[in-house]
Amino acid sequence: LPNMTIRKLASYREAFKKGGSMADLYRDDYIHGVVTDLGRFGISRPMGIQAPETEPFWETLERSLENMLAYRDELLDFFELHVSRKSNDDPIIVANTLERLLPLRFLKEGVYSPSDSSSENYSLFLHELFVYTVALLIRARYFDGCDQVLRHWFYVSGLEQRMGTSHFDFKIFHARSDVLAQKKWRIEAKPCQSNRGLVPKACHNFQVAIPQLHRSGHCVVPSKFAT
Repeated sequence: LPNMTIRKLASYREAFKKGGSMADLYRDDYIHGVVTDLGRFGISRPMGIQAPETEPFWETLERSLENMLAYRDELLDFFELHVSRKSNDDPIIVANTLERLLPLRFLKEGVYSPSDSSSENYSLFLHELFVYTVALLIRARYFDGCDQVLRHWFYVSGLEQRMGTSHFDFKIFHARSDVLAQKKWRIEAKPCQSNRGLVPKACHNFQVAIPQLHRSGHCVVPSKFAT
Protein backbone atom coordinates (compact mmCIF):
# COMPACT_ATOMS: atom_id res chain seq x y z
CA LEU A 1 0.00 0.00 0.00
CA PRO A 2 1.25 3.52 -0.80
CA ASN A 3 1.78 4.62 2.81
CA MET A 4 4.50 7.13 1.93
CA THR A 5 2.56 8.77 -0.89
CA ILE A 6 -0.59 8.87 1.27
CA ARG A 7 1.35 11.03 3.73
CA LYS A 8 2.76 13.15 0.93
CA LEU A 9 -0.74 13.71 -0.47
CA ALA A 10 -2.04 14.66 2.99
CA SER A 11 0.76 17.21 3.32
CA TYR A 12 -0.03 18.61 -0.11
CA ARG A 13 -3.73 18.82 0.69
CA GLU A 14 -2.98 20.98 3.74
CA ALA A 15 -0.63 23.20 1.74
CA PHE A 16 -3.21 23.39 -1.05
CA LYS A 17 -5.82 24.71 1.35
CA LYS A 18 -3.45 27.36 2.71
CA GLY A 19 -2.18 28.41 -0.71
CA GLY A 20 1.19 29.97 -1.40
CA SER A 21 4.40 28.77 -3.03
CA MET A 22 4.94 25.91 -0.58
CA ALA A 23 2.03 24.07 -2.19
CA ASP A 24 4.07 23.76 -5.39
CA LEU A 25 6.89 22.06 -3.49
CA TYR A 26 4.55 19.62 -1.77
CA ARG A 27 2.83 18.86 -5.07
CA ASP A 28 6.11 18.09 -6.82
CA ASP A 29 7.19 15.91 -3.90
CA TYR A 30 3.95 13.94 -4.08
CA ILE A 31 4.07 13.38 -7.84
CA HIS A 32 7.72 12.34 -7.66
CA GLY A 33 6.82 9.85 -4.94
CA VAL A 34 3.99 8.35 -6.98
CA VAL A 35 6.14 7.95 -10.10
CA THR A 36 8.92 6.36 -8.05
CA ASP A 37 6.56 3.95 -6.30
CA LEU A 38 4.77 2.93 -9.49
CA GLY A 39 8.11 2.18 -11.07
CA ARG A 40 8.35 -0.85 -8.76
CA PHE A 41 5.47 -2.63 -10.49
CA GLY A 42 7.14 -3.33 -13.81
CA ILE A 43 6.52 -6.75 -15.35
CA SER A 44 8.05 -8.53 -18.33
CA ARG A 45 5.98 -10.25 -20.95
CA PRO A 46 7.62 -13.35 -22.47
CA MET A 47 8.54 -12.90 -26.12
CA GLY A 48 6.15 -14.46 -28.65
CA ILE A 49 3.55 -15.36 -26.06
CA GLN A 50 0.49 -16.98 -27.62
CA ALA A 51 -2.89 -18.20 -26.35
CA PRO A 52 -3.45 -20.39 -24.39
CA GLU A 53 -0.01 -19.62 -22.94
CA THR A 54 -1.30 -16.21 -21.88
CA GLU A 55 -2.81 -17.51 -18.63
CA PRO A 56 0.34 -17.34 -16.46
CA PHE A 57 1.14 -13.88 -17.83
CA TRP A 58 -2.48 -12.83 -17.35
CA GLU A 59 -2.25 -13.70 -13.66
CA THR A 60 0.93 -11.62 -13.36
CA LEU A 61 -0.72 -8.73 -15.20
CA GLU A 62 -3.84 -8.94 -13.05
CA ARG A 63 -1.84 -8.87 -9.80
CA SER A 64 0.18 -5.91 -10.99
CA LEU A 65 -2.92 -3.91 -11.93
CA GLU A 66 -4.66 -4.68 -8.66
CA ASN A 67 -1.53 -3.63 -6.72
CA MET A 68 -1.65 -0.27 -8.50
CA LEU A 69 -5.32 0.42 -7.76
CA ALA A 70 -4.54 2.33 -4.56
CA TYR A 71 -2.26 4.67 -6.52
CA ARG A 72 -4.93 5.23 -9.14
CA ASP A 73 -7.48 6.17 -6.48
CA GLU A 74 -4.95 8.40 -4.77
CA LEU A 75 -4.18 10.23 -8.01
CA LEU A 76 -7.88 10.73 -8.60
CA ASP A 77 -8.16 12.31 -5.13
CA PHE A 78 -5.28 14.58 -6.09
CA PHE A 79 -6.97 15.52 -9.38
CA GLU A 80 -10.28 16.12 -7.62
CA LEU A 81 -8.67 18.85 -5.51
CA HIS A 82 -7.90 20.75 -8.69
CA VAL A 83 -11.12 19.89 -10.47
CA SER A 84 -13.11 21.34 -7.56
CA ARG A 85 -11.06 24.57 -7.44
CA LYS A 86 -11.34 25.34 -11.19
CA SER A 87 -8.62 27.97 -11.35
CA ASN A 88 -6.84 28.75 -14.61
CA ASP A 89 -3.83 26.68 -13.53
CA ASP A 90 -5.71 23.53 -12.56
CA PRO A 91 -6.19 21.92 -16.01
CA ILE A 92 -2.48 22.52 -16.68
CA ILE A 93 -1.56 20.85 -13.37
CA VAL A 94 -3.75 17.84 -14.23
CA ALA A 95 -2.30 17.54 -17.74
CA ASN A 96 1.29 17.99 -16.57
CA THR A 97 0.82 15.31 -13.90
CA LEU A 98 -0.48 12.87 -16.51
CA GLU A 99 2.49 13.80 -18.67
CA ARG A 100 4.93 12.98 -15.87
CA LEU A 101 3.36 9.54 -15.57
CA LEU A 102 3.59 8.72 -19.29
CA PRO A 103 7.23 7.52 -19.27
CA LEU A 104 6.05 4.57 -17.17
CA ARG A 105 4.71 3.10 -20.43
CA PHE A 106 8.29 2.59 -21.55
CA LEU A 107 9.76 1.31 -18.31
CA LYS A 108 11.40 -2.10 -18.74
CA GLU A 109 12.61 -3.77 -15.54
CA GLY A 110 13.19 -0.36 -13.98
CA VAL A 111 15.00 1.08 -17.02
CA TYR A 112 13.50 3.71 -19.31
CA SER A 113 13.50 2.18 -22.81
CA PRO A 114 11.51 4.30 -25.27
CA SER A 115 12.76 2.18 -28.19
CA ASP A 116 10.81 -0.85 -26.89
CA SER A 117 7.11 -1.55 -27.04
CA SER A 118 4.88 -0.29 -24.24
CA SER A 119 4.78 -2.00 -20.86
CA GLU A 120 1.36 -3.61 -20.80
CA ASN A 121 0.44 -3.06 -17.17
CA TYR A 122 1.46 0.60 -17.20
CA SER A 123 -0.32 1.21 -20.51
CA LEU A 124 -3.56 -0.17 -19.11
CA PHE A 125 -3.12 1.69 -15.83
CA LEU A 126 -2.60 5.02 -17.60
CA HIS A 127 -5.47 4.35 -19.99
CA GLU A 128 -7.92 3.93 -17.16
CA LEU A 129 -6.48 6.79 -15.11
CA PHE A 130 -6.97 9.11 -18.07
CA VAL A 131 -10.57 7.99 -18.67
CA TYR A 132 -11.42 8.41 -14.99
CA THR A 133 -9.81 11.86 -14.98
CA VAL A 134 -12.00 12.93 -17.90
CA ALA A 135 -14.95 11.48 -15.99
CA LEU A 136 -14.11 13.66 -12.97
CA LEU A 137 -13.98 16.77 -15.14
CA ILE A 138 -17.31 15.97 -16.77
CA ARG A 139 -18.98 15.11 -13.47
CA ALA A 140 -17.86 18.49 -12.10
CA ARG A 141 -19.18 20.15 -15.28
CA TYR A 142 -15.73 21.62 -15.71
CA PHE A 143 -15.96 21.53 -19.49
CA ASP A 144 -13.36 24.24 -20.13
CA GLY A 145 -10.86 22.32 -18.02
CA CYS A 146 -11.73 19.08 -19.78
CA ASP A 147 -11.21 20.77 -23.13
CA GLN A 148 -7.78 22.01 -22.05
CA VAL A 149 -6.68 18.54 -20.92
CA LEU A 150 -7.91 16.96 -24.15
CA ARG A 151 -6.14 19.61 -26.24
CA HIS A 152 -2.86 19.27 -24.35
CA TRP A 153 0.15 17.95 -26.27
CA PHE A 154 1.92 15.44 -24.06
CA TYR A 155 5.71 15.25 -24.23
CA VAL A 156 7.54 11.94 -23.89
CA SER A 157 11.31 12.05 -24.15
CA GLY A 158 13.21 9.79 -26.53
CA LEU A 159 10.46 8.77 -28.94
CA GLU A 160 11.61 10.83 -31.93
CA GLN A 161 13.49 8.00 -33.65
CA ARG A 162 10.83 5.37 -33.09
CA MET A 163 7.67 7.43 -33.63
CA GLY A 164 8.90 10.55 -35.41
CA THR A 165 7.89 12.90 -32.60
CA SER A 166 7.97 13.33 -28.83
CA HIS A 167 4.71 15.27 -28.61
CA PHE A 168 1.37 13.45 -28.65
CA ASP A 169 -2.30 14.24 -28.25
CA PHE A 170 -4.44 12.44 -25.67
CA LYS A 171 -4.65 9.28 -27.80
CA ILE A 172 -1.21 8.38 -26.41
CA PHE A 173 -3.16 7.10 -23.39
CA HIS A 174 -5.19 4.67 -25.47
CA ALA A 175 -4.21 1.06 -24.75
CA ARG A 176 -5.30 -2.22 -26.25
CA SER A 177 -4.31 -5.58 -24.86
CA ASP A 178 -4.48 -8.79 -26.83
CA VAL A 179 -4.18 -10.63 -23.51
CA LEU A 180 -7.42 -9.00 -22.34
CA ALA A 181 -9.01 -9.66 -25.72
CA GLN A 182 -8.12 -13.35 -25.46
CA LYS A 183 -9.87 -13.50 -22.11
CA LYS A 184 -13.07 -12.64 -24.03
CA TRP A 185 -14.65 -10.60 -21.29
CA ARG A 186 -17.84 -8.94 -22.49
CA ILE A 187 -19.39 -5.66 -21.45
CA GLU A 188 -23.17 -5.87 -21.56
CA ALA A 189 -25.57 -2.95 -21.48
CA LYS A 190 -26.45 -3.00 -17.81
CA PRO A 191 -26.25 -0.59 -14.84
CA CYS A 192 -22.76 0.11 -13.51
CA GLN A 193 -22.15 -1.84 -10.32
CA SER A 194 -18.49 -1.22 -9.56
CA ASN A 195 -15.99 1.58 -9.88
CA ARG A 196 -13.04 -0.74 -9.49
CA GLY A 197 -12.34 -0.68 -13.21
CA LEU A 198 -9.00 -2.46 -13.15
CA VAL A 199 -10.70 -5.61 -11.92
CA PRO A 200 -10.42 -7.79 -15.06
CA LYS A 201 -14.03 -8.97 -15.17
CA ALA A 202 -15.13 -5.35 -15.69
CA CYS A 203 -13.27 -4.83 -18.93
CA HIS A 204 -12.91 -5.97 -22.50
CA ASN A 205 -10.14 -4.24 -24.43
CA PHE A 206 -10.23 -1.96 -21.37
CA GLN A 207 -13.65 -0.47 -22.08
CA VAL A 208 -14.14 0.08 -18.36
CA ALA A 209 -17.32 0.73 -16.44
CA ILE A 210 -17.33 4.28 -15.06
CA PRO A 211 -20.21 5.33 -12.79
CA GLN A 212 -19.59 9.01 -13.54
CA LEU A 213 -20.25 8.44 -17.24
CA HIS A 214 -23.58 6.82 -17.88
CA ARG A 215 -26.74 7.40 -19.85
CA SER A 216 -30.02 5.77 -18.96
CA GLY A 217 -28.22 3.46 -16.52
CA HIS A 218 -25.82 2.10 -19.14
CA CYS A 219 -22.04 2.32 -18.95
CA VAL A 220 -20.27 4.39 -21.58
CA VAL A 221 -16.74 5.62 -22.22
CA PRO A 222 -15.49 8.40 -24.51
CA SER A 223 -15.74 7.16 -28.11
CA LYS A 224 -11.99 7.48 -28.69
CA PHE A 225 -11.47 4.68 -26.15
CA ALA A 226 -14.41 2.52 -27.17
CA THR A 227 -13.12 1.53 -30.59
